[in-house]
Amino acid sequence: MRQLGAADSGSSGTEKDSARRARRNPYCSGARRLLMALAWLAAPRAAAAQAWQTPVVEALLDRAAERRAANDSTLRAWSAEAAGTLQFLVDLGDLGLGARVVKVDQLATVLQWRQPGRTEQRIVGRRDTLVLPADVGFYRDRYGVITNNLGDRVVLGDGNDVRDLPHPLSAAGRARHAFALVDSLALSLPNGRRVEVYELLLRPRVDDAPAMVGSLYLARETGDMVRLAVTFTRAAILDARIERLSLVLENLLVEGRYWLPFRQQLEVVRKGTWFDFPVRGIVRGRWEVCCHDVIADTATRELAPLPSSGQVMLATPGTTVRIAPPEERAGHEWHDAIADALDEADALASEAEAREVQARAEELVTQRALDRTSAGIGGRSLSDFARFNRVEGVGIGIGGRLPVGPGWSLGALAGYGFSDERVKLTADVRWRPRGSLAVRAFGGRHYREAGDVAETSGLRNSLGALVAGDDNTNPYEVLGGGIGAEIDLGARLRLEVSATVEEQSAVGVNASPLGGSFGPTIPALELTTARLEAVLRHGPAAGPFGGRWSWRVAFRTAFVDPQGQGADGGYARLAGAAAWQRPLGRPTLVLGTAVGAVAGGLVPEQDLVRFGGITTGPGYSFHAFAGRYAWSQRAELRVPVPFPSVPLLHYGRTPPHMTLAPYGHVVCVAERNAGEDGCSPSLGLAATFLFDLLRFDLAYGFDEGGGWRFGVDVGRVLWGIL
Repeated sequence: MRQLGAADSGSSGTEKDSARRARRNPYCSGARRLLMALAWLAAPRAAAAQAWQTPVVEALLDRAAERRAANDSTLRAWSAEAAGTLQFLVDLGDLGLGARVVKVDQLATVLQWRQPGRTEQRIVGRRDTLVLPADVGFYRDRYGVITNNLGDRVVLGDGNDVRDLPHPLSAAGRARHAFALVDSLALSLPNGRRVEVYELLLRPRVDDAPAMVGSLYLARETGDMVRLAVTFTRAAILDARIERLSLVLENLLVEGRYWLPFRQQLEVVRKGTWFDFPVRGIVRGRWEVCCHDVIADTATRELAPLPSSGQVMLATPGTTVRIAPPEERAGHEWHDAIADALDEADALASEAEAREVQARAEELVTQRALDRTSAGIGGRSLSDFARFNRVEGVGIGIGGRLPVGPGWSLGALAGYGFSDERVKLTADVRWRPRGSLAVRAFGGRHYREAGDVAETSGLRNSLGALVAGDDNTNPYEVLGGGIGAEIDLGARLRLEVSATVEEQSAVGVNASPLGGSFGPTIPALELTTARLEAVLRHGPAAGPFGGRWSWRVAFRTAFVDPQGQGADGGYARLAGAAAWQRPLGRPTLVLGTAVGAVAGGLVPEQDLVRFGGITTGPGYSFHAFAGRYAWSQRAELRVPVPFPSVPLLHYGRTPPHMTLAPYGHVVCVAERNAGEDGCSPSLGLAATFLFDLLRFDLAYGFDEGGGWRFGVDVGRVLWGIL
């Protein structure tokens, strides 16, 4: 069975105490996890195998359009309760940290609908939390439940996202969309009833036309709309910042006759319009509607009108959304903490549903219809634009990407160091046949970092190198090219594979800091190599032992020609890193692991496993540990303690606490290139402030070469863009 309601299992606490509601509407009982399920009677088929605009399909559409146009006269009115969550998330760079929640609004709403299609909605409960500093607001229509199956003219985002788009079942929409019948599906309701539905695929008749793309489910007996799961063509989306927009509407069969709103989800992913930078803003809205109370034409009772007090948030023809006065909202009883709105399982399910909608759309239309790639300048992080290190001194750079056809783009990144006086230039041709796959050919000259784990952010490294000669980079030069692919496997799994042929060589110290002095760079072996590499990343998700984890595993094998400095050879290298955390009451236990192993007859200096620094070896110098086999392990207990809350103008306030984090660490190395094999322990204490975006570390290493080390850096969530 395919769960219709499982993609958004979050709800307000009132869903947990549903005995009263179940007496009013039996469909609400147990509604939090399993309310509807679809049984697929046939495996998914490619769009090309479908027969479009057949007489059978036209007959189904005629009945659905007729049913849609004529309100059921036996239904005089209905009321319901809705639990909504609006989230703004931000995806900052590529550290495997996933999208981070910035702000959450939680809503409790009472709905009333009356003939001839008039809806009143009253927000009786509203609370929010700011997880990261931001000035975030939502469009007004995000605060309302869609009660008319979108109407004949679709408007989203107050008309800024989509405006006046003909509904597929309207007369204008049918002329614009093409439809194909997939099959008959069995819909299982919580009370054990089974209802037959048809799934229709829909797409624009012309790829360049503003239209919806996705699936439409119709009740077989009546033609009522049961489910709509769609995205929109590039021509339909007005906001140039939007990369993806998906919408899912699900209706529930009430009293065996009326299909009324049940569950809704909207996801909007935005980027900059002219600046190509690895930052995405995500708006995610979810609604669950329950406790429907219907009044048929034979009933003698009427719905008591909703109060008229409060501010009108949305007023459109047929719909009014009003927020109750603060004193009324203060009396609303919340049964769960607002933190429950951040449930990881709900987030994963929402992502999976949006991904499913996008994948179905990519099967139905050409990439040109959906691709919203635009030309822009940019880079991977701010350090690509300006930086300071011991090799380049002051380094500057600029990059950009230019679309050259449906799914095709050209990219380049150029840089120059004023101390090494060398130009670095890389370029690539990228083909993205669908959203989950990108293939590219690339080449050029650049500096690559030795090691697997960054010890500091790029901003912290530039400042530390400039002021105190504390450079936590170990670059070597690479000249070559290759081919690669990036595959989004779903469930926050991503696979990257590449094959390259390149020349590698050492670089030297060319710059001087304002204070202190730089140590030497690594003596990278000059060589020519052919490499195959695969990297598998897993973003944050529920992990073992009731915790939350993320991890990364990289495998590389290479053939090496040392260019006359010895015999040819090869090696295989495996490295990985993982982070796991679990709340223990108020404190949170955090474990961090990094491990690496390399074996072979010829292992270049630049491919050894390297640990040491405030992240992988606190209390020891940068990359103090290098060998063929190494393991770094940290255990940290993060404890919130009271701290004054500071106003941040219109960006909110800092939390009324800071975090103290004592930790223990150990690094073990075997077949070390310098020094004795063994394990080196350390202890440290960290303090974080300002939404954990600023971190201070003090650590002591107990083994040879260890001692007191102090560090200050921005939170790791920002490393990907700095």
